[in-house]
Amino acid sequence: MSPRKIILLSAAFTIFICAGFIVVRYSYLFNKSLFSGTSTEVIYIDENGFSPNKIEIGVNSKVIFKNTDTREHWPASNIHPSHEIYPEFDPKKPLKPGEEWSFVFKRSGIWKFHDHYYPQLAGTITVSKDEKGNNTPFDFPRPRSGQVVQDKQTKKDEEDFENLPLVEKNSDKILTDNILLKAYVKQYGVAEAMASIIKLSNYGSSVDCHQQAHEIGRVGYKLSGSLTFEQCDAACHSGCYHGAMEGFLNQKGTENLAENINQICETFETSFGTFECLHGVGHGVLAYLDYDMPATIEECAKLKDGFSHTSCYGGMFMENILTGLGYGANKESHSTTWLNNTDPYFPCNAMSQEYEVQFQCYQMQTSWMLKITNYDFDKVAQYCLKAPEGYKQVCFKSLGRDAGGQTLRNPDSIIKICSAMPSENDYIDQCYKGAVNVIIDFWGPNLKGQASELCKKIINATHKNNCYSSIAERISGLSNDKNIREMICNTFELTYQKLCRIYTN
Repeated sequence: MSPRKIILLSAAFTIFICAGFIVVRYSYLFNKSLFSGTSTEVIYIDENGFSPNKIEIGVNSKVIFKNTDTREHWPASNIHPSHEIYPEFDPKKPLKPGEEWSFVFKRSGIWKFHDHYYPQLAGTITVSKDEKGNNTPFDFPRPRSGQVVQDKQTKKDEEDFENLPLVEKNSDKILTDNILLKAYVKQYGVAEAMASIIKLSNYGSSVDCHQQAHEIGRVGYKLSGSLTFEQCDAACHSGCYHGAMEGFLNQKGTENLAENINQICETFETSFGTFECLHGVGHGVLAYLDYDMPATIEECAKLKDGFSHTSCYGGMFMENILTGLGYGANKESHSTTWLNNTDPYFPCNAMSQEYEVQFQCYQMQTSWMLKITNYDFDKVAQYCLKAPEGYKQVCFKSLGRDAGGQTLRNPDSIIKICSAMPSENDYIDQCYKGAVNVIIDFWGPNLKGQASELCKKIINATHKNNCYSSIAERISGLSNDKNIREMICNTFELTYQKLCRIYTN
């Protein structure tokens, strides 16, 4: 072969290789979805909901929502009605019949959504990471073991708090104006804001403060991150925890949920604080998961120990019943299918039969039993007698909690209800125990002699002794301060103060 032919063949081979590289590069640049898993998916909306209601896509994929119904629909991120989990995933207005709206998912995670107009219509979009498994710009690194999950304000968060007005302390305008409420939280902090709305709402008896507490939690999380869980309390149906959980899920997504929650709740110094945190998690996760109780049980079960599981389960069951009772400024804010008006034992009889789950279910169930019996305590007592053998006592304890709640913790009214319980076994004592617990839970670390006032008025010596024992066994969990524990013991009748100190020392 002549030298000229060798040169020509070499040149042709080089051109072929370069052309191949250009084609591949061109294909990558203009067809990147082939490598990254990005795509365009269509979800149709009609009177029956979303179709499909579950899809899996890659980061940077587009989802088109098409309204094929004759009514308006509004697809948006959870949690309803604020859409705070993934706030960009919201058209900000309803789709008219025939209209469509598209959204490109920039964040990996499991994103639940719903119809703002019909919250019972819901779905899930699972967004995977890029082809190399890298975090997207919106992902957050996992915290190291033992590291408190603390979050910094974003630039957008900082802008949200610019130019806010000054608000006078205890101004009743914070109950009706979220801008003023936001300013109030910034000025005085989460704890003070919660104390103010509780006082201004007459302890929830004149204004349902659930939505305001939600807003305090959301604003608090933007200001303080996960420390908000320490500053919240369970007042106003745990709305503050809900709002903080919305903020948490908005920033962290659903990855490593159990790990992050464990670290948040471990920051509390008392068992009461840890319980309230985990209890709030149960509330928030159930709302986040569209009131899917089996799925929430799975999430609670991922927490680190039995105490964490049961605390979370309890919050979940309470959230389910509160939702069924229609609490909240907007009664359509949440909905649940895990209650009905004919079966007083549902959902307990349709849940996991694991003891921890069943115990927590029956520990809340009388609130729903009362609703469907028009608040007939005697009839609900008969339901408790027919509960499964292992859960009769906790059913009566639940009824005692309701006796305390329904009477606004009035000792005379509680005694009238609990003393009428069946005399066999310890059902009367369980009723008093439930009432004591609700008084303690209402006041928390601020408890003084409120629970003791109930015990003082009980005439029967056995019931009185057990009433004081119910208080004493919880005092250590309320405070690590010996002086505070001693102060509570001093509110006991003199004969029972020694009993109190056995528990607290």
